[in-house]
Amino acid sequence: MKRLIWVAALLTAQHASAQATQVAPTTVGGYVGQVSSLVFEVRTELAPTVTGVRRTEACQFTPKKVQALLDRGNELTNQQRSAYAANATPTNASLYLAVTQARNALLSIQEGVNAACTYAREPLAASVASLALKVAQLEVELAFGELAKAADAVGGR
Repeated sequence: MKRLIWVAALLTAQHASAQATQVAPTTVGGYVGQVSSLVFEVRTELAPTVTGVRRTEACQFTPKKVQALLDRGNELTNQQRSAYAANATPTNASLYLAVTQARNALLSIQEGVNAACTYAREPLAASVASLALKVAQLEVELAFGELAKAADAVGGR
């Protein structure tokens, strides 16, 4: 339990720092935290009950946010892949898996946004969007699990 509290505190601090400065996250933990926040935001903003201007704005701006995080995720993925190739430790493996899972969550968000916004009039669009966003949430949870493994591997509290 202490380990989860430690990881949550670390991610919260990194996320708050990244939000305050509006810069791309520089750590895997900060990246996973931002992706997690985006999953929550998108699930809220694109819920079937949200309509009108709020939904229009979400459909307009969410793809840009997702793309910016995907671009950063590509950089972090390459960095972690290189780190693991240079030094195949359990920590590097977990960090690589965490960033990969976070990127997968973003791809699921893209599918959900596409279904909710582009194909909104199709009969199953809301169900597809909801399912894609639930998958994104599960992928983020897997990323957090990998961060916890990385913390364990380095002797985290």
